[in-house]
Amino acid sequence: MTDKGSTAARRPSAAEVAKVMRHAETLCAERGLRFTPIRREAYAVMLRHQRPLSAYQLLELMQAQQQRRLAPLTVYRALDFLVDSGLAHKLETAHAFVACDHPDEMHQSLYLLCTDCGSSEEVATERLTRLIDREASQRHFRPSRQVVEIEGLCSACAEPQP
Repeated sequence: MTDKGSTAARRPSAAEVAKVMRHAETLCAERGLRFTPIRREAYAVMLRHQRPLSAYQLLELMQAQQQRRLAPLTVYRALDFLVDSGLAHKLETAHAFVACDHPDEMHQSLYLLCTDCGSSEEVATERLTRLIDREASQRHFRPSRQVVEIEGLCSACAEPQP
């Protein structure tokens, strides 16, 4: 695994979202998981917005797109699936969810969360994986979920404005 990351500043094109959606469908099929229409829709909205979304923000966006009311439980179940399948991460600090940048790899993630603009950047490195595995192992601890979150200012927000 190499160092990877993506910023939330640029929204992906429809073609880019479609490509990622096809990849997610393939991953789910290979893993024997049901990628239902509501799960697809939740994932697509997350991909299009490229920033952490709370469950209620996701609910509002999905309702606006579908032009019908959805039960909050429906969105929470879709989010549980997306997190459990590795297609998304839950950010505890932000009480939000974000699409995973590389769901085909099992990995530990470091998220850089901008407290000013709300952007996020996922950083998954082999060094981070080794560090977490080593520290947990030394303590005879078996982690079930590993997401490290760091709050601060992204490069765009940290730059002084003229």
